[in-house]
Amino acid sequence: MTLAQSIRRRIYAKQPLELFSQDLVSKRDESPQAVAQVLSRLYASGIITRARQGVYFRPKKSRYGELGPSEADVIKFLLFTKGKRTGYITGGRLYNRLGLTTQVSGVIEVASHETRRSGVFLGCRVRFVKAYGEVNEKEIPLLEILDAIKDLNQIPGAPRQEALPLIAQMIQRLCEPDRKHLAHIALNYPPRVSAILDSLKL
Repeated sequence: MTLAQSIRRRIYAKQPLELFSQDLVSKRDESPQAVAQVLSRLYASGIITRARQGVYFRPKKSRYGELGPSEADVIKFLLFTKGKRTGYITGGRLYNRLGLTTQVSGVIEVASHETRRSGVFLGCRVRFVKAYGEVNEKEIPLLEILDAIKDLNQIPGAPRQEALPLIAQMIQRLCEPDRKHLAHIALNYPPRVSAILDSLKL
């Protein structure tokens, strides 16, 4: 089987509209340049569509025309690297989900340790920010609380005196080991975060 046939088979194993980068369809022993050339030819022939430089998807057609990935598809792609969770949603969209504000941000903010390019991605405004702790399923809920404390004075439509009691309730619902771990992770944040935690006296 040629490299082109192998790459094409891997692409067709993915769902239509599933976003992928070159590293998701190549193997370690394959030349990156050769893989890039194959993807370029597949793009030129219309088999795949380029979402942005280095990111592609297999298009899906409906009776209304060709469909593109949804915002949910974009977010899923942004939060994972080679199947591993490397980011989580923070900022305005997180604070809306936590019930701290009714405003919905037009920007998707992703906290991550990876260096990624902010900008517009398939019509979605994306901004990458620093993650202050380990990004995994266990710690993300704790990081979300600490992010809210860090941005306490900047959450739109959420006065500090209204948001802080809600954050305190989230912390109270944590088990004791998670509260201790929360205080430990807070040391990675700006000093004001630990100071606010201490002031809550939970």
